Amino acid sequence: MFKPELSSSVGYVIGKGLKDGEYLYAVDPAVKKDLGELKAAGINSVELDVCGMHYAWAFEKLLKSSLREVNKAGVTLNSVHYPFGVTWMDLASPWEADRLEIVKWIGKQFRTADEFRPRAHVFHPGGDGIKACDADEYMAKLCDSVNRLADLTDAYVCIEIMVGGELFNTVDKAEKLLERVPKANIVLDVNHLLHDKPEEAVLRLGDRIKTLHISDYDFVYERHLMPLEGKINWNAVISALEKTGYDGRFNYELDMKKYGYNYKQISENYEKLFSDYNKSRA
Repeated sequence: MFKPELSSSVGYVIGKGLKDGEYLYAVDPAVKKDLGELKAAGINSVELDVCGMHYAWAFEKLLKSSLREVNKAGVTLNSVHYPFGVTWMDLASPWEADRLEIVKWIGKQFRTADEFRPRAHVFHPGGDGIKACDADEYMAKLCDSVNRLADLTDAYVCIEIMVGGELFNTVDKAEKLLERVPKANIVLDVNHLLHDKPEEAVLRLGDRIKTLHISDYDFVYERHLMPLEGKINWNAVISALEKTGYDGRFNYELDMKKYGYNYKQISENYEKLFSDYNKSRA
């Protein structure tokens, strides 16, 4: 019976606003409650989503305290989802000296996160580089950054196919990166596939998919709905994961606040998806 371990993305950092000219961030005080509810729902793995910070110093300051909250909760760290700052986290920065400093700085964050043994480090592919580079230059810079980062950790370095008018928005482009960077891997967000069917993306990318962002959408734009509330053919997606030997976690990334979901609903949805799929295979 095919049934990858359940995991969920959880966000921990909130903005507190300006004070004395400095924008402040803090660990969300609801984190302990969220982690308690997550574990009570039978979810024993999390992706630490710290995307919301727009300053490098703030990220560095709060990463360790966020990781400690995960550790205290007694859940496994599946992955860390790094911020996608316009400039300071741009893996394809058009300014070469900056790009190399970004890679060096991310390596420092890897050392902090790797103490907690994540399966994967997850990145959006770039910021200003998307606007400032042509497609070939963008891909060359992105490939070089990912190659350098992969040498700095034993965890998987996973790049996310993006939604909309990006330079990294199709499976074709993901395949080109994977061809050029043998150590690169993919985090597949099934909501980001506006040009490819999710099940076909899984089959094409195969064992280079090391973690997932699971949610549903309307094939118009990303929505991060609960699976079965959109148009994705979930039996086809799960079948493709089984055929390719996927051995990572089935990590949900829902818009929890917008739609009012809770972790018990995630657990119930997961059980239904795999019950329906495995019954269909019997």
